[in-house]
Amino acid sequence: MNRLAASAAIALLVAACTEPATAPATLGVSAPSLDLGTAPPPRLTGGGSATLVVGTVNQLSLVSATATGAASVACQGQTSFGFTYDYLINPVNNNAFLHLKLDGVPREVTLHQTLTRSDAHGSIGGDGFIFDITDALSLNLIDSHTRTVTHFSALLTGTLTHADGTTCQASAVLAGFLGGDVQAGAGT
Repeated sequence: MNRLAASAAIALLVAACTEPATAPATLGVSAPSLDLGTAPPPRLTGGGSATLVVGTVNQLSLVSATATGAASVACQGQTSFGFTYDYLINPVNNNAFLHLKLDGVPREVTLHQTLTRSDAHGSIGGDGFIFDITDALSLNLIDSHTRTVTHFSALLTGTLTHADGTTCQASAVLAGFLGGDVQAGAGT
Protein backbone atom coordinates (compact mmCIF):
# COMPACT_ATOMS: atom_id res chain seq x y z
CA MET A 1 0.00 0.00 0.00
CA ASN A 2 2.91 2.31 0.72
CA ARG A 3 4.21 1.69 -2.79
CA LEU A 4 0.86 2.63 -4.25
CA ALA A 5 0.68 5.86 -2.20
CA ALA A 6 4.28 6.73 -3.11
CA SER A 7 3.62 6.04 -6.80
CA ALA A 8 0.49 8.21 -6.71
CA ALA A 9 2.38 11.06 -5.02
CA ILE A 10 5.18 10.91 -7.63
CA ALA A 11 2.64 10.83 -10.47
CA LEU A 12 0.83 13.83 -8.99
CA LEU A 13 4.14 15.73 -8.60
CA VAL A 14 5.14 14.99 -12.22
CA ALA A 15 1.71 16.07 -13.49
CA ALA A 16 1.88 19.33 -11.49
CA CYS A 17 5.35 20.17 -12.74
CA THR A 18 4.46 19.62 -16.39
CA GLU A 19 1.24 21.69 -16.33
CA PRO A 20 1.63 24.91 -18.33
CA ALA A 21 1.72 28.10 -16.28
CA THR A 22 -1.18 30.47 -16.66
CA ALA A 23 -0.65 34.26 -16.82
CA PRO A 24 -2.66 37.27 -17.81
CA ALA A 25 -2.86 37.84 -21.56
CA THR A 26 -1.32 41.35 -21.20
CA LEU A 27 1.04 42.48 -18.51
CA GLY A 28 1.31 46.11 -19.68
CA VAL A 29 -0.70 49.18 -18.85
CA SER A 30 -4.06 49.47 -20.54
CA ALA A 31 -4.48 52.01 -23.35
CA PRO A 32 -6.69 54.55 -21.49
CA SER A 33 -4.04 55.05 -18.82
CA LEU A 34 -1.21 55.66 -21.27
CA ASP A 35 -0.19 59.27 -21.93
CA LEU A 36 -0.02 59.28 -25.70
CA GLY A 37 -0.32 63.07 -25.94
CA THR A 38 2.35 65.65 -26.49
CA ALA A 39 4.37 66.65 -23.46
CA PRO A 40 3.69 70.17 -22.17
CA PRO A 41 6.05 72.86 -23.39
CA PRO A 42 8.61 74.29 -20.99
CA ARG A 43 7.57 77.37 -19.10
CA LEU A 44 8.87 80.73 -20.27
CA THR A 45 10.62 82.99 -17.79
CA GLY A 46 11.88 86.52 -18.02
CA GLY A 47 11.26 90.09 -17.00
CA GLY A 48 8.71 92.71 -17.87
CA SER A 49 6.84 95.82 -16.83
CA ALA A 50 3.22 96.66 -16.10
CA THR A 51 0.84 99.43 -15.10
CA LEU A 52 -2.09 99.09 -12.71
CA VAL A 53 -4.93 101.63 -12.73
CA VAL A 54 -7.45 101.25 -9.89
CA GLY A 55 -10.51 103.37 -9.37
CA THR A 56 -14.20 103.88 -9.10
CA VAL A 57 -13.91 103.00 -12.75
CA ASN A 58 -16.99 104.83 -13.90
CA GLN A 59 -14.50 106.30 -16.35
CA LEU A 60 -13.58 102.77 -17.46
CA SER A 61 -17.25 101.62 -17.68
CA LEU A 62 -16.68 99.01 -14.98
CA VAL A 63 -18.15 98.22 -11.60
CA SER A 64 -18.34 101.36 -9.44
CA ALA A 65 -16.53 101.31 -6.14
CA THR A 66 -18.07 101.87 -2.73
CA ALA A 67 -15.93 103.29 0.06
CA THR A 68 -15.97 102.07 3.64
CA GLY A 69 -14.52 104.35 6.30
CA ALA A 70 -13.97 108.00 5.40
CA ALA A 71 -16.46 108.90 2.69
CA SER A 72 -14.22 111.64 1.32
CA VAL A 73 -11.37 109.24 0.44
CA ALA A 74 -11.13 108.68 -3.31
CA CYS A 75 -11.10 105.04 -4.33
CA GLN A 76 -8.28 105.25 -6.84
CA GLY A 77 -4.62 104.54 -7.37
CA GLN A 78 -2.10 104.02 -10.12
CA THR A 79 1.35 102.49 -10.27
CA SER A 80 3.89 101.09 -12.70
CA PHE A 81 6.30 98.33 -11.75
CA GLY A 82 8.78 95.78 -13.01
CA PHE A 83 8.54 92.04 -12.44
CA THR A 84 9.95 88.64 -13.27
CA TYR A 85 7.55 86.02 -14.55
CA ASP A 86 6.81 82.39 -15.36
CA TYR A 87 4.42 81.77 -18.26
CA LEU A 88 2.99 78.43 -19.34
CA ILE A 89 0.41 77.58 -22.01
CA ASN A 90 -0.68 74.01 -22.72
CA PRO A 91 -0.18 72.45 -26.20
CA VAL A 92 -3.78 72.95 -27.34
CA ASN A 93 -3.90 76.66 -26.47
CA ASN A 94 -6.77 76.50 -24.00
CA ASN A 95 -5.09 76.93 -20.61
CA ALA A 96 -2.55 79.66 -19.78
CA PHE A 97 -0.90 80.61 -16.48
CA LEU A 98 1.14 83.76 -15.74
CA HIS A 99 2.90 84.20 -12.40
CA LEU A 100 4.34 87.67 -11.69
CA LYS A 101 6.92 88.31 -8.96
CA LEU A 102 7.06 92.06 -8.40
CA ASP A 103 10.51 93.63 -8.28
CA GLY A 104 11.74 94.91 -4.92
CA VAL A 105 8.72 93.85 -2.86
CA PRO A 106 7.49 90.51 -1.51
CA ARG A 107 4.30 90.61 -3.61
CA GLU A 108 3.10 88.18 -6.29
CA VAL A 109 0.22 87.97 -8.74
CA THR A 110 -1.15 84.85 -10.45
CA LEU A 111 -3.32 85.06 -13.56
CA HIS A 112 -5.00 81.95 -15.00
CA GLN A 113 -7.12 81.74 -18.15
CA THR A 114 -8.99 78.88 -19.80
CA LEU A 115 -11.42 79.05 -22.70
CA THR A 116 -14.36 79.32 -20.30
CA ARG A 117 -13.08 81.16 -17.22
CA SER A 118 -10.45 83.46 -15.77
CA ASP A 119 -9.16 83.97 -12.26
CA ALA A 120 -6.52 86.10 -10.55
CA HIS A 121 -5.05 86.45 -7.07
CA GLY A 122 -2.36 88.45 -5.34
CA SER A 123 -1.66 92.07 -4.42
CA ILE A 124 0.05 95.08 -5.96
CA GLY A 125 1.22 98.08 -3.98
CA GLY A 126 1.57 101.67 -5.14
CA ASP A 127 2.31 105.05 -3.59
CA GLY A 128 0.02 105.07 -0.55
CA PHE A 129 -2.14 102.05 -1.42
CA ILE A 130 -2.32 98.26 -1.78
CA PHE A 131 -4.73 96.59 -4.19
CA ASP A 132 -5.68 93.04 -3.12
CA ILE A 133 -6.97 91.13 -6.16
CA THR A 134 -10.01 88.95 -5.57
CA ASP A 135 -10.92 87.92 -9.13
CA ALA A 136 -10.48 88.51 -12.84
CA LEU A 137 -13.45 89.65 -14.90
CA SER A 138 -11.44 89.08 -18.08
CA LEU A 139 -7.89 88.17 -19.10
CA ASN A 140 -5.89 88.20 -22.29
CA LEU A 141 -3.14 85.59 -21.87
CA ILE A 142 -3.69 83.22 -24.81
CA ASP A 143 -2.56 83.92 -28.38
CA SER A 144 -3.66 80.81 -30.25
CA HIS A 145 -1.94 81.88 -33.47
CA THR A 146 1.63 82.48 -32.28
CA ARG A 147 1.67 80.63 -28.91
CA THR A 148 4.00 83.46 -27.86
CA VAL A 149 2.65 86.17 -25.62
CA THR A 150 4.49 89.50 -25.53
CA HIS A 151 1.82 91.46 -23.67
CA PHE A 152 -1.13 90.78 -21.38
CA SER A 153 -4.12 92.62 -19.97
CA ALA A 154 -6.54 91.92 -17.15
CA LEU A 155 -9.73 93.46 -15.83
CA LEU A 156 -9.66 92.79 -12.08
CA THR A 157 -11.79 93.26 -8.99
CA GLY A 158 -10.53 93.63 -5.44
CA THR A 159 -10.08 95.74 -2.35
CA LEU A 160 -8.06 98.97 -2.37
CA THR A 161 -6.52 99.81 1.01
CA HIS A 162 -5.14 103.34 1.49
CA ALA A 163 -2.20 104.13 3.76
CA ASP A 164 -4.63 105.56 6.34
CA GLY A 165 -6.41 102.18 6.54
CA THR A 166 -9.57 103.10 4.65
CA THR A 167 -10.74 100.52 2.11
CA CYS A 168 -13.01 100.37 -0.88
CA GLN A 169 -14.15 97.74 -3.35
CA ALA A 170 -12.82 98.62 -6.78
CA SER A 171 -12.02 97.39 -10.25
CA ALA A 172 -8.67 97.75 -11.96
CA VAL A 173 -6.97 97.40 -15.30
CA LEU A 174 -3.59 95.67 -15.30
CA ALA A 175 -1.61 95.81 -18.54
CA GLY A 176 1.95 94.71 -19.12
CA PHE A 177 4.68 93.64 -21.47
CA LEU A 178 6.70 90.43 -21.29
CA GLY A 179 10.08 90.68 -22.84
CA GLY A 180 13.73 91.25 -22.49
CA ASP A 181 15.43 88.12 -21.26
CA VAL A 182 12.71 85.58 -22.10
CA GLN A 183 14.02 82.03 -21.64
CA ALA A 184 12.59 78.55 -21.76
CA GLY A 185 12.79 77.08 -18.29
CA ALA A 186 12.10 73.79 -16.60
CA GLY A 187 8.46 72.68 -16.33
CA THR A 188 6.52 73.76 -13.29
